[in-house]
Amino acid sequence: MRWHSRAFEFASVPAEFGSLRSETMGSRGKRIVMLGAGKSQVPLMRRCKQLGWRLWAFDLDPNAQGAELADEFWNLSSEDASGIRARVSKLGKVDAVVTASAREGALTAWAQLAQDWSVPGPSPRALAGILDRRVTKQNLSSAGIATPQAIAVTGAAEAPQLGALIAKPVVVKPAGCSSGSSGVTIVREAQSAEGPSAALLTAQSEAAAFSPDGTVLIEEFNSGPEYSVNAVTGEAGQVHWTVATRKLHVQIGARRLPAGHRLSEEDPDDERFAAIEVLAGKVASSLELTHTAFNFDLIWTEEGPRVIDVGMLFDAKVDRLLHHAGTDVYGALLSVAAGEKQHELGPMRSSRLRFLYADGGLPMSRGERERLSSFAERTGSQLEWNVAEDDEVRLPESLADVVGWTIEPTP
Repeated sequence: MRWHSRAFEFASVPAEFGSLRSETMGSRGKRIVMLGAGKSQVPLMRRCKQLGWRLWAFDLDPNAQGAELADEFWNLSSEDASGIRARVSKLGKVDAVVTASAREGALTAWAQLAQDWSVPGPSPRALAGILDRRVTKQNLSSAGIATPQAIAVTGAAEAPQLGALIAKPVVVKPAGCSSGSSGVTIVREAQSAEGPSAALLTAQSEAAAFSPDGTVLIEEFNSGPEYSVNAVTGEAGQVHWTVATRKLHVQIGARRLPAGHRLSEEDPDDERFAAIEVLAGKVASSLELTHTAFNFDLIWTEEGPRVIDVGMLFDAKVDRLLHHAGTDVYGALLSVAAGEKQHELGPMRSSRLRFLYADGGLPMSRGERERLSSFAERTGSQLEWNVAEDDEVRLPESLADVVGWTIEPTP
């Protein structure tokens, strides 16, 4: 079964896929602390109000977009855990603390406040493991989850440190933080006649700037299909549902743009998706992730999948795509944050997400739009135009716009 949104007409959600209704999510009147009230938090805040829950929000920006949605709003940094705790202590019991911010400070405050108030959320210990790639790799490896060979280096790399890695393409990334793609560089030639290549040393310097202690990981570059996986966990790290995409790229002129797509039934990767679901559970368990959304990237090598990175919350744009395709993703996230049991999530099933999007922020020419359409046709992707915040379909204005998606429930 396939379902998707159409330009100027949104398809209804199939009954068997389901969506959350407020009456299935526990009693009304839950009290939610929202860390941040900016654009990324607004969809969660709107859903919270639809459910009849009280919303207390904190943001350093007094003009934050979601400030008017809150029952109580404080012009206070979402990273100031002690300040937030002091203000909320005067209001009574908290049922959940939520954030959509991937900033380390906001994530740290989230985990600390969840622990202090004894509400669902990732523990400070689990978060610390996610925010340090060295600890993440160690925990994954201890659980038998394959990751690329890597070494941690502080200062300019020397040939003896690199060992066999110097003869291979490598990926250089900050070690002491989870920075997404910031500071991450693929170096095709790590070796020169004198030792480490200039490209490797430059990449190392750039990565060190994003790592608190200046340490970087120099990691073996693995070739093979790359997948992005997003998952939601409940109690004891049980994965409620996952969304997986295979990463592709499309060449538009001189620009190489990322593009995700749903895998076809004939593609051997359909079998891989089932394995990815199992792997998501193992990742969540090994990193002690409970009552949260998380994401990870993997490369499917000839030897099998290797996890290359793990991060908190959903990867960029995934929640928005799920929402516009008809799922109640924000209701699901709030339900998990409030500690609702698995059956109260409704019959939401794991899904494969196919979408085509462009990244860059430069104006699109007519020719570029035509090439995007051609790419979508060749890959079997469903091309859609971007949807504005008011849900009116419009043509993309730049290469930063999402331009298409299709979601299909797994069997």
